[in-house]
Amino acid sequence: MSQHFDLIAIGGGSGGLAVAEQAAQLGRRVAIIEAERLGGTCVNRGCVPKKVMWYAAHVAEAVADAPWFGIRAASEGVDWPTLIGGRNRYVGAINDHWDGYAERPESPGSRATAGWWMRAPSRWTGSATAPITS
Repeated sequence: MSQHFDLIAIGGGSGGLAVAEQAAQLGRRVAIIEAERLGGTCVNRGCVPKKVMWYAAHVAEAVADAPWFGIRAASEGVDWPTLIGGRNRYVGAINDHWDGYAERPESPGSRATAGWWMRAPSRWTGSATAPITS
């Protein structure tokens, strides 16, 4: 089956999502091809999970410093499963936002881009060809 798109973004990270959404807002027919979860490395394995962990470490450090400021606080350690679960829920909430985004009626350009997110690996094979393998 062959389909025509004005723009194909291979990769559903911040760059691919931004360019596809802008093109859709301008009335273009767009496709995002992503083999994994939308959001890319930053949301799913990089920046966002790292920042949750960094913030938790910052809170633990603040509790340790609290007595210096006259605040009675004591740490009972880190509940690792709770921390990891919270991090995963936070990332999951971002994933939930993107899942089905193009199909929601309030999505910019959704009428022009029905079916614009394809969960499949792909690669460019020519100047205007990107076969989808599933």
